[in-house]
Amino acid sequence: MYKPAGVLLLALILLFHPRITDAQCCSTGSPVGASVYVGVLGKNYLRLTTFFRHSNSDKYFEDDSRSDNKPLQSANYNFAGIAFGYGLTRRLTVEIDFGYFFNKTQLYLDNDVFHGMKQTGFGLSNG
Repeated sequence: MYKPAGVLLLALILLFHPRITDAQCCSTGSPVGASVYVGVLGKNYLRLTTFFRHSNSDKYFEDDSRSDNKPLQSANYNFAGIAFGYGLTRRLTVEIDFGYFFNKTQLYLDNDVFHGMKQTGFGLSNG
C-alpha cells in the first residue's frame, strides 16, 4: 500500500519543485513516449521504457502544399527519454517520464531579419 503513495509523492515533488524541473519545450516533433503507445499495466506491475529520437526538419508545408515562406533552413534534435509506469489498479496506470536533449538546433535562412543565425541548446525536457 505504501509503494504507490511513495511513487506518487516523488512524482509530485519532482513535478512542482522549480529548481529541479527547469525544462525545454516547443521542439520539432514530439519526443514523448507514454502509455498511449504501450498500454495500461495490470495491478502492481512496473514498467520501465527507454527511447532515443532523432529528428531533422528541412521541408515545411502550408495546408497540403510545400511552403517557401519559412524562417528556418532546418531544425533538428537528438533526444533520449525514460518512462516509469506502475499499475495502481487493473484499469489505472500512473506514469512519469523524463527526457534530455543532447542537441537542439535551429538554423535560420539568411534574410533581412535573421541573417543566417543558428540557435543551439541542450538540457532537460518536460517531466
